[in-house]
Amino acid sequence: MKIERDFVYDPSLVLYLPFRELDGGSFRSRDAYGHLCTNNGATWNLNGLKFDGVDDYIDCGTGNSLNLTNALTLEAWIELQTNLVANGYILSRNLSSGLVVQYSLWVTSGIPEVQVGLENLIWDTNYVSPLNNTHLVFTFQSPNHLLYSDGVLRASQISARTLTSQNYRFLLGARDNTGATQTLFLKGAIALVRIYNRALNANEIRRLYESTKWRFK
Repeated sequence: MKIERDFVYDPSLVLYLPFRELDGGSFRSRDAYGHLCTNNGATWNLNGLKFDGVDDYIDCGTGNSLNLTNALTLEAWIELQTNLVANGYILSRNLSSGLVVQYSLWVTSGIPEVQVGLENLIWDTNYVSPLNNTHLVFTFQSPNHLLYSDGVLRASQISARTLTSQNYRFLLGARDNTGATQTLFLKGAIALVRIYNRALNANEIRRLYESTKWRFK
């Protein structure tokens, strides 16, 4: 029997969604904060939630613990469909106009992209292959921005960008955007999400990957 070590009692863990159970239309996150999340169209399956790339998303509210202003770690297991959709958002916390983003993680044609504050960070390598489960982690603690896939550090950037306090909705599978077009929605599956209010180190990220890969690899 496999045991997944979730680090649930890490006080820096502000959102944990393992997506191992068929939770229905609304459910609570498995962290200390119990964020109420509402499913808008995503389909449950054995590996998590499948998003159609048209209008599916999950709304986890505006909880203050998700208002990260100093440092963060964004973690997700994802599987994209063959026809990759530009700007397929994995997660985002932004103004409903879509113009101001506190932080977000998305993939364009297999290339991970992150926005922290008003700055986009784009890596020029395809780290996400369609129809393959990929473990993505992004960490930020100014000035360091680090990107990991499958437990390995792939790229880094230096930027003095800072996060400002905002009261935005946290969404999975989409970016909050009034009149959003299809390109803002994820076409694929999200199988696990964790958010931390600090930048995890390389050893911690490797352990997260090793402790969960049995579900997907």
